[in-house]
Amino acid sequence: MASLPVRQGVAVSAAMALTAWLTGLPPLAAGAHAAGHELEARVQRIAQQLRQSWSADASTASIPFPAVELLQAGTGVLKGCSGSEPADAAGSVGMYCPSSARVLLDRELLELRVKDYGDAAIAYWIATALAENFLSRQATTSSLSTAAILLQANCLAGVLISAAPGKRRDDLRSQLGPAMAAYGPSQT
Repeated sequence: MASLPVRQGVAVSAAMALTAWLTGLPPLAAGAHAAGHELEARVQRIAQQLRQSWSADASTASIPFPAVELLQAGTGVLKGCSGSEPADAAGSVGMYCPSSARVLLDRELLELRVKDYGDAAIAYWIATALAENFLSRQATTSSLSTAAILLQANCLAGVLISAAPGKRRDDLRSQLGPAMAAYGPSQT
C-alpha cells in the first residue's frame, strides 16, 4: 500500500490539526521538541492506547496488533520496510510494513510533526498505519485507487483515535454535522 508522502504537507497538517481538535490531544507550543527517549515513551504510550481501541473493536480484535517501531534517525520507513530506499522516494512519517507486520515511524519526520501538533501527530501516524494494516486484509480494497484507500485509512484512523481511552469526549455529532450534511441529509 502506498504511504502518504511528506510533500503533501498541507493536507497532512490539516488532518493532524483536525485530529488534535477532535481528540483533545493539544498541539505543542511552537518550538517544543520531542527528543530521544521522551519521543519513544510518547510513541509507546499512544500505541498502547490505540491497542486498546484495536482490541475492543470486533472488526480488528482478531487481527494481531503490530509492533510499533520508531526507526533510528536517517532510516526512512521505506528503507526500514524493504531494506532499500530509492534515492528519489518521497519520505513518509509512518506506514504499515506487511513483510514484517510492523508499524514503522520515521524518527526525524515524526519529530517535525510533533513539534507542530504534539501527541496528535503521533496518534495520527500510528492510527493511519494501523488502518493500512486493516485495509490490506480486505478484499474489497483491491479495486480501489490509492487515493481512495488513503482516504479510507484516514477515516479508520479517526475511528481508532476517537475510541482510544483518555480522549476528550465532546459532542462529536455536532462537530461532524457539517461534514455529514455535505453528503446528503444530515443524521444529526
